Amino acid sequence: MGDDAKSRVSLSSNAVGADVRRAAARRPDAAADVLRSFADDRDRQVRENLAANPACPQDVLLALLDDAHWRVRWEAAQNVSAGRALHLAALSAADGQLVWAVGQLGDRLDREVVDELLRHPLRHGREQLALTSTSADILWALAEDTDHRVRLHVAMSDACPVDLLRVLARDRRKEVRQVVAASSRLPRDVVDELLHDRSADVRWNVVCHRSADGDICRALVDDPDDTVRGHARVALGLPV
Repeated sequence: MGDDAKSRVSLSSNAVGADVRRAAARRPDAAADVLRSFADDRDRQVRENLAANPACPQDVLLALLDDAHWRVRWEAAQNVSAGRALHLAALSAADGQLVWAVGQLGDRLDREVVDELLRHPLRHGREQLALTSTSADILWALAEDTDHRVRLHVAMSDACPVDLLRVLARDRRKEVRQVVAASSRLPRDVVDELLHDRSADVRWNVVCHRSADGDICRALVDDPDDTVRGHARVALGLPV
């Protein structure tokens, strides 16, 4: 047996200390067959390091999508060398953790993968995509999602266009309007509109995030809600 073969057998052996195997599994210059040998290592950290290694063979990454531990599956889905095929495989697994992991990749994703996320039955990937994508087209598409939790993540995005914030300021769900009300990028006419929102939670978010704006606080000093009115009066130095 040659020295290289002996080295491969030695490194992949569970008799070798876990620290040695962990270090070897993360090496980007490791031979493919050495990396393959770590795919079923009993130590979770070894498999996690392997899944995060950009040199990990694609077929091994695909296999690691089925690993028993979610962190290994997560690293495999987010591996920088993973492409469209692996991302689509991750979405087809009906695994919420994998869907979340793929959605977090945002602008790294192929359009076919984005389209699959947009119609995926689990919302988690779309929520993460809303936070990580900088594409106005994708954010507009996500703003039409039937799940309000996806729409509120769109409102949380720093890349959300101002015109889209205007639309979301009139969303049927108060939770979405609450997030919009907290945005520092809202045009003044939208802020003024939200001052009269039917939800006290929305009005509270308006004043809470603009306590230094005297005009806004004065507009809410007689608000019917105790919390909103109290915050506005305290900000102005008035008795509650």
